[in-house]
Amino acid sequence: TSHDIVAHETSHALLDGLHRRYQEATNPDVLAFHEAFADIVALFQHFTIPEALIGQILKTRGDLESESLLGQLAVEFGQATKGGYAALRSALGFSNSDGKWQRAKPSRSDYDPSKDPHDLGAVLVSAVFAAFSNIYRMRSADLIRLATGGAGVLPEGAISYDLAGRLAAEASKLAAHILAICIRALDYCPPVDLTFGDYLRALITADRDLVPDDTRGYRIAFISAFRDRGIYPSNVQALSVDSATWEPPPLPLTNFEALVKELDLDWTLETDREAAFNRSRDNACKVHRWLMDPVQAAELDALGFVAVNGKPVTTTYTKPTGEEMVTGELHGIEVHSVRPAHRTGPDGQSRSSLIIEITQTLRVGVAHQRIRCGCTLVIGLDAARTTYFVRKKMLSVIASAAARALSLQPGVEMSLRANYFGSDTPPREPFALLHRHN
Repeated sequence: TSHDIVAHETSHALLDGLHRRYQEATNPDVLAFHEAFADIVALFQHFTIPEALIGQILKTRGDLESESLLGQLAVEFGQATKGGYAALRSALGFSNSDGKWQRAKPSRSDYDPSKDPHDLGAVLVSAVFAAFSNIYRMRSADLIRLATGGAGVLPEGAISYDLAGRLAAEASKLAAHILAICIRALDYCPPVDLTFGDYLRALITADRDLVPDDTRGYRIAFISAFRDRGIYPSNVQALSVDSATWEPPPLPLTNFEALVKELDLDWTLETDREAAFNRSRDNACKVHRWLMDPVQAAELDALGFVAVNGKPVTTTYTKPTGEEMVTGELHGIEVHSVRPAHRTGPDGQSRSSLIIEITQTLRVGVAHQRIRCGCTLVIGLDAARTTYFVRKKMLSVIASAAARALSLQPGVEMSLRANYFGSDTPPREPFALLHRHN
């Protein structure tokens, strides 16, 4: 349990460091994603402990979709707070008050934006774990056939320790693959206003970039698991791998190759942290100057931003239908991150990318409510060309903010801070809300 909670909390901190605007609940999925991603990391860490993994494989006879500790989070914590009969959260099922475990059946009504962040996040965790389970079942089928003389059906009784060891090795290897896909997808997410559908597209695109040929069916498994729980990306005509992949940019960026040559990208995880920070800040300044060049006006508009000459300006946005008008102070463009990403595919080929995250803020009303648009640029450094614009344009986030304002009760604070400390006075104890239970 301590291991689960430490992994969960550390993942919150790392995600917040990478995407600081995910503290702002511009739609119901943002805070739920924070909870889900932290749970995903904690759950897949279970598969890094060999003795515990083999023990659970023996207990379940290799069936990861049955009740086991592998799909449960913070068992001791949940038992202490739920009357001694359940884990805090489970990716596969639940235990009732009688202690009887039940397998949860996916439904396309599972995704419900009215749920609290933990319950909504559990839907995303369930989808990722279901994709993992389905791929594991396909990858382990040959081991089952070998162990059963080609029958493919295990006889009653305990399985052999040798078979459990082989199945555990397969599960551990696959868990590392799936977790790497989930982490890699963070570089393909928009910097603001993330939805579960956006994350599905990021998963598919990130995996496709590194592994062009999906011979194992990973991407189909993800799409099916998300669809089965009612999670769909917006602006996608058909739920397929091709459609779910982020589109290429509508136009090339002017003078981009010259900009890349100016950037200092010669740092790794072993680089001194202060030096890496200073290099990243200097790179952000260079990208900002490049963006503000009048030559880039068309590209700036394509990225979803409006040029501002250093000072806030009052502007008005009207939805295309004319049904809603928003007036506020439009602030300058911020370059949050300019970082290299080096990855090695299963073919042994090294691939290098540049990730640039940019946002812009519109402050609305007397309370100066912040409405942000943003774009993530994913650039293939091998060819020094832009690969994807992952955009949230100003008009789309205005509509999202208006819907959120209508759905919230007066005085309710929706932020990552409120998720930990609450919005009441005095503040609630952090873990009481973080590990909330019904």
